[in-house]
Amino acid sequence: MKHWAMIDEVPTENVRASTTSGLRATWLCDWNEGFAPIGNTERVRITLQQYTPGGDHKPHQHESLEQVYIMVKGTGRMHIGDEEFDAVPGMMIYVPAKTDHYIVNIGDDELVHYLININLGDEKPPSDPRA
Repeated sequence: MKHWAMIDEVPTENVRASTTSGLRATWLCDWNEGFAPIGNTERVRITLQQYTPGGDHKPHQHESLEQVYIMVKGTGRMHIGDEEFDAVPGMMIYVPAKTDHYIVNIGDDELVHYLININLGDEKPPSDPRA
């Protein structure tokens, strides 16, 4: 298992899942061997996500994942349960498991954040996060 990676050397790809629009992602660390430069972790997945203006992730929830967003650039409208707020650079956002959430890029620039997923279950989630 590789224990390090240079973020700017990891390929970024368009995400074509039905739950997103305008999203490009860089998978940095994953619980699946060979999917990201740092693979086969026990419970952690880390991605760098970039949304074009107007891009979004549709409302969804995760049965056995907690998430932490670390906002880097742009302005997004974050929805977590009944709460709604602007997500701005320097902000860290926690999303509990089993909680509806989504984000929309409401700015004129790209929205960029790191997303840390922590798997709480005994089973690893599906191998391809793009699905």
